[in-house]
Amino acid sequence: ASLAGCMVIGVDLVQDRLDLAKKLGTMYTINPTSTNLINDVAWITDHYGVDCTIITASAKTGAIIDNAMHVTRRK
Repeated sequence: ASLAGCMVIGVDLVQDRLDLAKKLGTMYTINPTSTNLINDVAWITDHYGVDCTIITASAKTGAIIDNAMHVTRRK
């Protein structure tokens, strides 16, 4: 995606995965246990929000979906 001109933001709770994502070309990595995900994405995107969110995780609550809805901009 980065090669196509997309800004990729990786989000994960495991730092080793974020480090690997960074090595593979992710522009920004965010660990929401150590920082505020919504504020960080707002700063990275100049408060526009991301164009697309891809969720590849599961959880027992809807927190992942709630966060995705907050950081994805309305079109």
